[in-house]
Amino acid sequence: MSYQIVKTIKIDEKNGEVWMGWACNNVRPRDFTPERCKMFEGILKKEGIKALDLAIMRGYECGNMQGGRNKYTRALANHHAMPEYARFNWRGTADNWEAISAWRDNNKADLDALLAVAFDSKPIKIATPYYLRNSNGDYIYKVFARSIRFGGKFAKRKQFAQLEDAERLQQRLHGGWTVLSA
Repeated sequence: MSYQIVKTIKIDEKNGEVWMGWACNNVRPRDFTPERCKMFEGILKKEGIKALDLAIMRGYECGNMQGGRNKYTRALANHHAMPEYARFNWRGTADNWEAISAWRDNNKADLDALLAVAFDSKPIKIATPYYLRNSNGDYIYKVFARSIRFGGKFAKRKQFAQLEDAERLQQRLHGGWTVLSA
């Protein structure tokens, strides 16, 4: 599966232009030179900025766009933390993908409304951070897709905003890790 790695998004409402600095994940060398995105420009000109924001959010939510640290990825983090999102969550359900895909298509308006709420909501603040520590006193300080880094430095520890995120990682690890709160 290929997707676009996004580095920059620039929207010029005045001129009706959308510039994307992105590259395909399976093409080397990667070139992140910003280029005009005609598809998103059409949405901006016909439907406006709100519809464009929703279309970009849909691209991130379905996995066609990944990476970057921008208002869309922050809104997506809010989106995934919402309890209402559980019924739309397609991740981790590969055994029943067709049924979930059909259900999501039938309930597209509800998903779009939820994406709009997530986009307009404020970022999640870490009220009570959670940490993972093993029996040797080491803290996890970096989480990758297939590995973690851990060490004894208390200041470098990874903070989890949601208890569920810390517990999910704890289940993936093999024994000896406990979830702590500050």
